[in-house]
Amino acid sequence: MADKTEEDSAKKMVGTEISQDRFNRWEKAIEESNEITSKAQAIRVGVEQLLFSDDTNDGQNIDVEQVLSRLDSIEQDIAEVRGDVITTKKSIPDVEEIAEEVVWKRDKVAKQEKQEANPEKPYERDSRY
Repeated sequence: MADKTEEDSAKKMVGTEISQDRFNRWEKAIEESNEITSKAQAIRVGVEQLLFSDDTNDGQNIDVEQVLSRLDSIEQDIAEVRGDVITTKKSIPDVEEIAEEVVWKRDKVAKQEKQEANPEKPYERDSRY
């Protein structure tokens, strides 16, 4: 095993959490890249380019991590809304169910009205129900 150099022992570990979607995108891009061989290398190169690039973004200061964090938050919100829509869609009756209920209630009211109009006749049960 090679001895650690003074430079290696002075290195610091930097970590961050990212969404699964971002992780998958990075992993795919690294697999397809001829220049970048690891996520760590991609992060180092990206940070160096962002912080020390001569390009000043036309004078605009962009907090990339804040933008990416906000995008992750929006992705989560969209996923939650999509789940709510699916749940709501399942709980709303369809046209056939509503029609069946209307017909059933209409028949029930008609029978009650008929019974009230002829109170001497006992209630006859309809064999259809």
